[in-house]
Amino acid sequence: MINQEFLDDRVYRIGSLIESIVKNATDEEKKAIKGNVNSANSAKQKIYEGIANNAPIKDIFLLAIGYCKRSRSLAERVLSINTQNLEQKSLASLLMKTSDELNEYLDSKKDSLDIELASDLEARNTESSKLEINSLLSKINAAQNQSQQATADINNRINDLRKDLSSVSTSAEKMESDLREAFDRADRIFDEKLANLKEKEEQASELLEIISRDTISGSFQNAAAEERAMANTLRAMSLVCMGIMAFVMFITLWQSTTEPLATGSLVLRLAFVTIVSIPAAYLARESSRHRELEHSQHRIALELKSVDPYLATMPDEMKNKIKETLAYKIFSGPNEMERNENKTPISSHELMEKILEKLTK
Repeated sequence: MINQEFLDDRVYRIGSLIESIVKNATDEEKKAIKGNVNSANSAKQKIYEGIANNAPIKDIFLLAIGYCKRSRSLAERVLSINTQNLEQKSLASLLMKTSDELNEYLDSKKDSLDIELASDLEARNTESSKLEINSLLSKINAAQNQSQQATADINNRINDLRKDLSSVSTSAEKMESDLREAFDRADRIFDEKLANLKEKEEQASELLEIISRDTISGSFQNAAAEERAMANTLRAMSLVCMGIMAFVMFITLWQSTTEPLATGSLVLRLAFVTIVSIPAAYLARESSRHRELEHSQHRIALELKSVDPYLATMPDEMKNKIKETLAYKIFSGPNEMERNENKTPISSHELMEKILEKLTK
């Protein structure tokens, strides 16, 4: 005999697993397994109706076998879908296992069920028994029709699966083509951006060179202006000292024409003129030095500003040579003329000392 409790438990577990699979499925997956779910639920409903109506055990037996086949077909359909949902795959595997367990149990009870039915038929050799046998045969035929329908459903699902695989293959090829186009477009954009970046780098280098040259030229111009101001100041101070000397000499000459001057007064005035000549000569020399530095700084500033227009039509080798010469000239320090200018000129006091030294020899 069939264990009714075991049968009810397995049917209930299979139904629960189908509900969980439908609940966790996406919209696309629900659409793909809709036919299998409806077929399995229909078989389960017929089992419950047969049990409620006290249908013959043979009918329930056949309905249970059909339910196992439809449940397994649903599990195989779920596993064939390319899903990343591990829980869904686990439920499908468990559904397949449970369906196989129930199917194996029913297969093991098939022979004993046939013997029980045969004994019952022999014991009841009546007209009603024949009618029941005919009814049972018709139900078996119906079950065979259902099996054929299930086979047709499986074949339809296989065809649908092949179509889906073909669609996936076409989509993959299109995606590969799109990716190649995207990579090619990215390479072109990268090359354009790289070329643009190099161009901007060259422009920035040229601009930096111009700014540096203008900055250096401006520094030399500022230095030239400072030197000019210092030269003018020192020249004015030197002229003041020379004016004092001239004024004292003029007064002395003018007084000597009117009356004789005492020797002490002449010596004193000569000493005063000699002393004043020292800062006058020093200030004049410093003014001249600052004036020369002004001219030098101003000349360098003009050379820095005019070097690019001057070198525009020349070859690169000559440009580099001229720039090297100009850089050496600017940054190598004072030239020989400037070093000679740093020598202190002989003042009138030193000139008198030199004359007295010659006379005493």
